[in-house]
Amino acid sequence: MVAVLVLALHVLALLGLPLQWPERAGHAPQVVTQARLIAPPPAPPAAPPPAPVPPVPPAPAAAKPPPRPQPPRAQPQPPPRPAPARSPVAEAPAVVAAPDAALGAVSVPGADPGGSAAAAVAAAATDAGEALTANGPSRVHEPVRLSFEMLGQRGVQPWKGVFGQLDWQQDGQRYEAKLSVKVLFRTIRSQSSSGRIVDGALVPERFSETRRQEDVATFQHDQGQVLFGNGAPAAALRPGAQDRLSVVLQLAALMAADAARHPSGSRIALQTVGTRDAEVWTFEVKDDETVAVPAGQYAARRLVRTPRRADDYQLELWLAPDLGYLPVRMRQTQANGDVIDLQLREAARP
Repeated sequence: MVAVLVLALHVLALLGLPLQWPERAGHAPQVVTQARLIAPPPAPPAAPPPAPVPPVPPAPAAAKPPPRPQPPRAQPQPPPRPAPARSPVAEAPAVVAAPDAALGAVSVPGADPGGSAAAAVAAAATDAGEALTANGPSRVHEPVRLSFEMLGQRGVQPWKGVFGQLDWQQDGQRYEAKLSVKVLFRTIRSQSSSGRIVDGALVPERFSETRRQEDVATFQHDQGQVLFGNGAPAAALRPGAQDRLSVVLQLAALMAADAARHPSGSRIALQTVGTRDAEVWTFEVKDDETVAVPAGQYAARRLVRTPRRADDYQLELWLAPDLGYLPVRMRQTQANGDVIDLQLREAARP
């Protein structure tokens, strides 16, 4: 009922009818307030936004006058330097070895523990890859056959039942050499070298190495280069170049001609050709040793070629004066620790 009464009062207010309560007796009339709901007038339409005003570019700055050129200032001259003192080493005359184009090696005696000036010159030339010139005679050995027993190991497995044989032939004009490694009657590896003999020195013309197949290096002395049969780039030949087999026999010839020229501490450098490269090998002459091999005991001069790179191998030779400085022992130590050690069993005429 209250809701109906409230609704009726709202209807009367909307229709504009006055609302009066009956006057009671004895009371003054009351003023009744009339309330109306008036809707606000509709809002005017929004005015469009004003068009943007383009910015006014700033006025260009007044150009500054170019700076006035300043006269060049005189630079103070530094005081003259005193002339450097000349060291005793610079005053020393250069050491020049006597040339011998047929040999292409050098022997530099080690006169003091720190190395002489000549040894430093030889070492620097070797590091630069230059061929060095011999200062001693050479004398090749008579034909001979050397038989070796092969010791050493491959990994953790020792070599067993492996033998080597070096056949050396020469008639004073030409030579042939062959080194074979055999198991029973089967050759598993061989090296061959052939060429001329000039003034007691070896001049290789062909070198080959056979494992599963034969790789060949051909010396072209008239064109000053060596060609490789496996497609490797040709290399320049230097005077007295040897191959990896003839170098052993050439070292023996140098020692046999005059061992006093190559004392302990000296170095002999020879360009040595393989089947794909032609590098300078440097052998250091060590003290004489007494070495025991299956053929007996020999006094021998030990020569060592140290590795040139991390993947290179060390080669040691023991050259015996009693055999004309032919090798009685040859040991090769690979970078991975594998060792091939050929020790003399017998020396005989072929």
